[in-house]
Amino acid sequence: MGFIPDEVVYNVDFSDTKLAGLEISLRELSTDELLTLGGMAAALKTGEQSASDLAAVDKLLTSFADVIVSWNLETKNGGPEPVSRAALGRQSLTRFVMPVLNACLDAINGVDEDLGKDSASGSDSLVGSLPMEPLSVNLPS
Repeated sequence: MGFIPDEVVYNVDFSDTKLAGLEISLRELSTDELLTLGGMAAALKTGEQSASDLAAVDKLLTSFADVIVSWNLETKNGGPEPVSRAALGRQSLTRFVMPVLNACLDAINGVDEDLGKDSASGSDSLVGSLPMEPLSVNLPS
């Protein structure tokens, strides 16, 4: 019997953003998916790839839709918008897709805000007290 890693689902918090009220859950990305999505997002952000590169944008939308488990996005008529590449394609690339993608990547890659809060300040490190001058030369015997 082999080992199967647990599936991880991230709930992305948009409460302190212009997208407050949006709720998105996404599954953990594989390393390849993370490299692909992160690379495409970075290329669009830095201008290495333009939003007019249709193949790149289509691949970005398809890859991103594949990792979204659920969301509370609604259609213009107020009905639930199913998670799909088409649904992402109906949204603004600059005002919705990229900010959401970047927030999702940050949620997956980010450091937990609570990390280190319970850490008691211990004694000073001994590294600073180690002598740093060169050692004396050994004389031949």
